[in-house]
Amino acid sequence: MNGPHETPAEQLAALDAITEDQRTRIRRLAGLTAERLRPARIAQDARNRALDLGLDAIDKARTMARAHPVRTVGLVAAVGAVIARKPLWRLSVSGYRRLRERFRPDDRNSAPSAATSED
Repeated sequence: MNGPHETPAEQLAALDAITEDQRTRIRRLAGLTAERLRPARIAQDARNRALDLGLDAIDKARTMARAHPVRTVGLVAAVGAVIARKPLWRLSVSGYRRLRERFRPDDRNSAPSAATSED
């Protein structure tokens, strides 16, 4: 296909070479596509993307924490309180009971005794 003076056999040979080249390229692309669509590869790509997103989020959080340390402490305290609300509630109830018992008036001193009552 180099010019008008080629014989039909030469044109066919050139077309065959082009066709074989295109078949090779298609096979290579099909192999790449099959590799990319392999379930293990898809799962690995998903894990890599999730890991990248997680690392990016950690980096952004670190940057934000350095820029706003007071907000960060408040946020961590709030999250910690939400996570530990049941143990904190039990601790506060227990502390209240102890304080109430400690400062409760002694029942023996406030109640009249039977020995001092007059019959």
